This record gives sequence, C-alpha cells and structure tokens, in this order.
Amino acid sequence: ANLHTMDPTRTVVVADTATVPTGSMVLHPERPYPVDAVTDRLDASSRDHVRVAARRLVRRLLGDDSTANVFLLGVAVQAGHVPVSADHLERAIELNGVAVAKNLAAFRWGRAWVADEAAVEAAATPPSTEGGRAAADIPLRSRLVADLTGYQSSKYAARFEAVIHEVAAKEYPDLTEAVMRNLHKLMAYK
Repeated sequence: ANLHTMDPTRTVVVADTATVPTGSMVLHPERPYPVDAVTDRLDASSRDHVRVAARRLVRRLLGDDSTANVFLLGVAVQAGHVPVSADHLERAIELNGVAVAKNLAAFRWGRAWVADEAAVEAAATPPSTEGGRAAADIPLRSRLVADLTGYQSSKYAARFEAVIHEVAAKEYPDLTEAVMRNLHKLMAYK
C-alpha cells in the first residue's frame, strides 16, 4: 500500500536494513524474507535511499531497539530529507513526554550516523568479549531497570528485577539477556 503513495521523482527512502518477518512469515517460518524484491521495489519507487542498521545500532547504543524509528528520523533530518528543523523535532519529543531522554538520544545518534558513520559504528561496537558475554552488555540490566523506573515507577521496575533475578539464578547468561530484553520490551511497550 505504501508504494502507491511514493513518487519516484520525489520520494526518498530512509530504511532499516533489519528484516522483520510479517505475520504470515511467523506462521510459516519456511517462507524466506524477500530482501532483494523489497529492495528493488523501493528503489524503483524512489529517487534516493539511505539504508542503515538502525535496530542493531540502537540496541547496542541504548539497550533495546524500541527507538529505532526515532533514530531513522534523526538520519532523515541530518541528511536533509525532512523539512523540519532538528530543534523543532527535539522539542516535539520533549512535549510528547514518553521516554524523552532515550528518544532524544536515539534522534541524536541518527543525526550523528549521517555526520560520521564510522564513529557511531565504533561507539556501538562492544569491547572484546570475555567468557562469551560482551563487556558492553554488563550494565544492560541497570539501564533497563532505570528505563522502567522512569517509564512507570520503582515498584514497576522491581517486578522486572524479580523475574530477572529468578532467571539469572539458573546461570544461563544468554537466556537471562534474552529475557531481560524481551520482558523490558513487553513492560515498556508504548
């Protein structure tokens, strides 16, 4: 449906390179994601494109990918594809009042990516791993607890911590991280 609104002489695509399965693909996991077909259709319907691994970068920079679209907005603004000033958009984020610090950070990281892609990639690259866990992921729990406290309350964040504590006691770091990321996403749903 979105392709019908695009003008190949005016439209610029600012897109995440992540592949997110459709509902049909979830029900039928054998269906491959048509990356090439989607890319070709977008290219044919636009005059230019910017592709960035927004979900990956935001997850590494901010702890989860809930602000990937705000990151992409920052990319679009910095690249000159949105006729609204960055100051006005930052003010709109503040007035919205939802996860303001995180959304502002995502917006600014998106702008920074356009200005210096290598520096943003470097900032998002975890230091060397030790024992299978990236050193950059060690403060993840604290970041997610702080985010839930700001989102709702310390009592709400304590519910999150109780579940994580129970899972962490099983001593499966990968499972603990997966539960942290996904439970946070569920509890902080906007």
